[in-house]
Amino acid sequence: MLDTVQFLRRGWHHRDLIKTPQGAQWITVPVHKKGRYHQAIRDVEIDYSSDWRDQHLKTLLANYKRAPHFSVIFPLIEDIYKKKYPLLIDLNMSIIHLVMDLFDIQTKIVLASDLNAAGAKTDFLVNAVSALGGTGYLTGEGSRDYLQEDAFESIGIQVNWQQFEHPMYQQLFDSFISRLSVFDYLFNCGTKSDIFHNSDE
Repeated sequence: MLDTVQFLRRGWHHRDLIKTPQGAQWITVPVHKKGRYHQAIRDVEIDYSSDWRDQHLKTLLANYKRAPHFSVIFPLIEDIYKKKYPLLIDLNMSIIHLVMDLFDIQTKIVLASDLNAAGAKTDFLVNAVSALGGTGYLTGEGSRDYLQEDAFESIGIQVNWQQFEHPMYQQLFDSFISRLSVFDYLFNCGTKSDIFHNSDE
């Protein structure tokens, strides 16, 4: 978990998309940003000057109360929202652990801040994979502009480029919208995970 990299103000670290009758809508966790432009993800503090937790829950209720698995999933999300996490990373990790538990994902999570990995950009990634004893690095298409593949391969680490194809599943309202929060999938499909596997396997 790359908690040591820079927090992106217009990124996905503190917001995500849900589905409404009008289409996709952002839900955003307000954070303290003034004078903290270069802060790392692990240092981002949540701003509680507004009652955003109650607003998020009301928004989820209004848009997903008719979803098939709402009655099971909503209380689990509500439990997380009842807690007042000082840091954004703590809130995000609680949500990630909830999702992992629901899908029985047992992959070990390691924070970058717990690794003794020096350098920046590609050098940091190479050192992080090495520190974990990794022999491969899975990356997305968005990193092609800066990732130096030969730096990995020179020490025997294979770079694998992800070819992501978004699965389709039953949603509320009109036509399917991709790349929404995992909340959308959970409300609509529960913990059914066979959609993520090739039907021919």
